[in-house]
This record gives sequence, C-alpha cells and structure tokens, in this order.
Amino acid sequence: MRNVLRACRWLPMVCLLAIPGSMARAEGLQLKLRLEHSVTLQYEPIAAFVTIVNDTARPFVISEAGQESAAVLELVIRREVNGEEEEVARLKEALLVEKVYISSDQKEEVMIEMSNFYDMREEGRYLVSVKVVWNGKTYWSERTVISVVAGLELASVSKSVPGYPDRVRTYSLKYWARESKEFLFLMVEEEPSKLVYGVFQLGPLVRVFKPFVEVDRAGNVRTVHQAGNDCYVHTFFKSDRDKVRFLDHTYRRANGDPYVADQPLTKPGESEKPEKPAKPGK
Repeated sequence: MRNVLRACRWLPMVCLLAIPGSMARAEGLQLKLRLEHSVTLQYEPIAAFVTIVNDTARPFVISEAGQESAAVLELVIRREVNGEEEEVARLKEALLVEKVYISSDQKEEVMIEMSNFYDMREEGRYLVSVKVVWNGKTYWSERTVISVVAGLELASVSKSVPGYPDRVRTYSLKYWARESKEFLFLMVEEEPSKLVYGVFQLGPLVRVFKPFVEVDRAGNVRTVHQAGNDCYVHTFFKSDRDKVRFLDHTYRRANGDPYVADQPLTKPGESEKPEKPAKPGK
C-alpha cells in the first residue's frame, strides 16, 4: 500500500512531463496577414496589415540602415494563371517597412501598400503571404487570397487635360460589390501615356438612379450618384497637369435641397502622378 501511495505522489509530475511538445509554444515570431479587402478594383490601392508577435527574449528590429541583426520582411505574392501560380514582379526594390522596433513579448501591426511595390494590375486571383528572415531563421504567415477585378462600367466621359490638347483623360464610373454592399468608383485613365491617375471610392451605391460624371475644359470634375433613399452624393475633383485631386462632396435630395447624412463619406483621397505606366503591357 505504501508503494502505491508513493507512486501516486509522483503521478502529477509524470503527467507534466508527458505533455506533447506542441502545447508548449516555441520561441520565435508569429506573423499574421490581413488585407483591407478581399476584392479590389484594378489600379485601386491595395493595403496589407501585418501583425508581428515577438515571442523571443530579444528585440525585433527592421532598420533602414540594414544592420546584420536587423530583420528582412518581404511579401510573397503569386497570381493564378491557367491553374498554375506565377510569382508577381516587384515594381521597385525598396524596403516594404523602413523602421520597426518590437520589444520582447510585444506585438505591432504595420501597414504596407502592396500595389506600390508589386505589379498587381492584372485581373485575377492572388495568393499573398508574409516572409520574415531574422537571426538565421525564416518565418511565414498563412496565405491570404485577394481578387483583382475590372469592375462594371456605368458611365464615362473623355476630356483633354487643360493646356495639353494631345493628352486625353477618360473618367469612368464603375461599381462592384464587397462586404455585402455595392460601391461606386471613379477611375481616371490617360491616353496616349497609358497612365491611370487614380481610382477613388465614391461611397455606397443604390442602382435606381443612373450615376453620371461631367468634366469641363478647366478640369473641374463632378460625379453624382444615389447613396440612399432620396440621398444623392455630388463629388468634386480637380484634374490638372500632374494629378487628379479630391475637392469636396455634398449630399442633396432629388429636388436639390441639402440632405443631412448620419455618416458622411470618407474622403476619396488624392492621386499623384504615377511614376510608371499603370496599365500592364500585353
């Protein structure tokens, strides 16, 4: 009986030793990748959010100077073509994230505008993952899928750039559904340079009233679309030699009276002149 009690006394320790190694998390990095949208229009900015968990005893550093102890973070992007995967080319060889410092047992989320660094202008399905090389080890996130679509065109108008009659820009209104809502976008493309001067999200769309876009000789752009019951959004841009920039938007009723919105639209943003042709070559 005394031997049985003695054995039972050691049983908890034996059980602890028998816990599988998978339940005890090894030191290292944990990477998580989140994309702003699962579907995006061609030429629309594509944002990725990378969460880095530093589960080690030393600080995690990404440095612009590129010291030996610093980590290297890359995105690995592949596009599905005819049932196979093709690696997406880099547009420029620059650091995706210039400076990050994460203390031991801490985490941080960084934002990367993927479309600034990788050629994701073609329509299709893309597979994205994050890779970090640090202290001789390579860490990966799980793959995330994003689709790039052309959108459905509802209206368009072409006008020459003020002061440059040989440069013609086409202003196209396109819509697409995501997050269970339909949204309207303005895309501005120029000929003959093949430059895309921006894709601006104009807000939710109700497809009862047909939206329209108009541009005058001075480069003043106005779009009108229906966003709700008797709610029409008038959005204004300025198109000049080097860029197309957002100016303002107003809410109106069908009769022209002001409409007070519960949640105002997000500013569409500003588009600088692209550094390279934004249309893929065939």
